[in-house]
Amino acid sequence: MSDRGLGASVAAFGIGMLLAETGWAPPVGLLVAGLVCLCVSIVWQARTRPRTARALGWGLLVLAGALRLGLRFEAAQVDLVRLEQLDPQAVQRLEARVLERRAFAWGSEVRLDRVRALAPGPAPPRRLLLSLDAQQAGTRADRLLVPGAQVRFGARLDPIAGARNPGSDDRERAWARRGLAVQARLVDPAWVVVVGRETTTSPTHPTPPTSPTPRTLRARWLASLGPALAARPGGALALALVLGERAPVDPVLAAGLHALGLSHLVAISGLHVGLVGGAAGFLTLRLLGRRS
Repeated sequence: MSDRGLGASVAAFGIGMLLAETGWAPPVGLLVAGLVCLCVSIVWQARTRPRTARALGWGLLVLAGALRLGLRFEAAQVDLVRLEQLDPQAVQRLEARVLERRAFAWGSEVRLDRVRALAPGPAPPRRLLLSLDAQQAGTRADRLLVPGAQVRFGARLDPIAGARNPGSDDRERAWARRGLAVQARLVDPAWVVVVGRETTTSPTHPTPPTSPTPRTLRARWLASLGPALAARPGGALALALVLGERAPVDPVLAAGLHALGLSHLVAISGLHVGLVGGAAGFLTLRLLGRRS
């Protein structure tokens, strides 16, 4: 694929995501039907009309980008509908899998999926965002809520909402892009119970959750560079700016950034990563093309 073809493909996929973000994309059902029709048309036109097939391929990428983000928005909307069927004042006894946990200066954010109710009644949201503040450090919940753990707990559920700092993303919209619309508040950290774990070496000797093996490239870089950078002056801020890891940032500095409305400077969004990655990819392809 040429540089122009790759650039057009990336742009087409980005246009699809932009359509979904702005609400101009059709419903998910129509997107799926359009994808199927375009796939059949591309196969039909590939040999006789390659230019037409290429144009249809770009249209396919537009629909794929819209579908990718549209499915997440739809999942968030479904969870909001489920939330409306629950008693907002009642304590929900739930079981869920810990999908991801990220540490910040103020505490941790825990993403839960495969949520189900332990008592008869309306179905709860399938995905939840659980926040643990600094006061809950060292509690039972803090020790047990690790990625891969299957846990049971009691919580109250609310829609995700929050104050918007000047220049920062809408928190509700930002989490909806990841398929999340409901947040949970633990009734008591001591109520958290682990009933299973995905990564175990044996039924009686589970793998210690305190030192998980880094799986992603970011996690490997953080594991290798994090301790060295955090020990240097300004290293914690560099980790936050480059890798999005805000846990080592001095709480006083974090509070100052929040008070000035500059918290978004250390929050790396998918848009920022996409812009940097796209620019780096374009420059790399241009350099390789000149050498060849």
